[in-house]
Amino acid sequence: MSVPTTGSSGTPSVGSQALEGAPPSHGLGPGASSGGAGGEPLRLSWLKPVGMVGLSFWNFIVRVFTMGIYHFWGKTEVRKRLWSGIRFNSEPLVYTGRGVELFLGFLIVFFLILFPVLLLIIGAVYYFGPESPYTKAVQLFTYILFFYLFGLAVYRAQRYRLARTTWRGIRGKLEGSPWIYAWMSFWMGVLVPFTLGWILPWRAVKLQKFITENAHFGDRAFLFKGGSGPLYRHFAVLWFVSLSIYGIVLWSLWAKMLPTLLTLQKISNSGEQMPTVGIVVILALIYGSLILAWLLYAIASAWYRARMINHFAACTMFDNLEFAGTLQARGLIYVAVTNFFIRLAGSVLFLFIGLALAVWAYAAMSGFQPPDIDPEKWDKAIRGVTVLLTIGVLLFALSGFSLFTPITQARRTGYLIDHIATRGTVALSDIMQGAKQDIKLGEGLAEAFDIDAF
Repeated sequence: MSVPTTGSSGTPSVGSQALEGAPPSHGLGPGASSGGAGGEPLRLSWLKPVGMVGLSFWNFIVRVFTMGIYHFWGKTEVRKRLWSGIRFNSEPLVYTGRGVELFLGFLIVFFLILFPVLLLIIGAVYYFGPESPYTKAVQLFTYILFFYLFGLAVYRAQRYRLARTTWRGIRGKLEGSPWIYAWMSFWMGVLVPFTLGWILPWRAVKLQKFITENAHFGDRAFLFKGGSGPLYRHFAVLWFVSLSIYGIVLWSLWAKMLPTLLTLQKISNSGEQMPTVGIVVILALIYGSLILAWLLYAIASAWYRARMINHFAACTMFDNLEFAGTLQARGLIYVAVTNFFIRLAGSVLFLFIGLALAVWAYAAMSGFQPPDIDPEKWDKAIRGVTVLLTIGVLLFALSGFSLFTPITQARRTGYLIDHIATRGTVALSDIMQGAKQDIKLGEGLAEAFDIDAF
């Protein structure tokens, strides 16, 4: 079962070795298994990490003053706290990753992949022209390359996170080839439009199975038993509901927009100036309808996503331990909606702060009249500054949308853990430390593609 992508430092009961990221080479020990040869029951629980509000402000402020460089260290601290909230038998997971690993991984990917690809595109446009078939071929190659690399990024990110996760001093591990996973993700993704999306449940199960069966805790591997059949009934409902939603929205959009388009066409043919109101109405209808369709789809898909996560949990085993998911659509919707408003609160907060600073700057400037500058030129300068201040306030408010991201990540992780149950036992005394993977850099591709999911 995959480990969440964010976490916390916790204090395990196995001594200082786990804290230093150097787990002992022996097993969990006889004292770790109260069940002897029969194994020990494991209870998964969530303990809400403290200090997430303060951490949110700290990460944001330092990230701004370091021009984004602190992002990698801030993400590491968030993961340490979230990991400590995930507990088996009241003992926390420990995240041992470091911010410098994420930073160096991103730099390497940027200079070895992203920057050369950017230069290739710019060179093609400059040498062949933007409309040249050679330029189009280069762009197509870039899309295909990034589509393939996305799967590679997912697997390598999971591998790094598991390698930096320990429990009672025993670390996790993800074996298998990320290149094979990337190829599986690629060719099955190519088939999605040709199957009208009906390959998606089968694809999701195949990819999850590949990751799960290559995941290890110590020297013991996870198992994944199950197929995609149980998902198709729910997916069929989602597919037809989605088709109906978009069909109705597009029909309504066309029915409402067509009269306005015809009217504007007549005005245009007569040589008159196009009315601004008509253009605004069309844009409002287009974007409003698309947003409405997206919201309706998000609500409808929550039912399927809950079923998929529950199915993945039911198919996962570790030793004699089984998992069961009890997620529900209304719970996913509630977490998503409330998380949106929490993040929106950050934007509103920054909007007021930005407005206060802008008003202060405007008042200070408008109340000052330089003696050597013509009043009309000074008025034009003030109007220009007003435009810049307005843009600055909007950008400032937009950046505030990420302020409370650590809090929303904790709430999303907590909901998932609270709705995953365990039954059965694990022979903890038999689990030995697995071979350490030589992973020195973390998630460069995942950072490039902004992948930070479960």
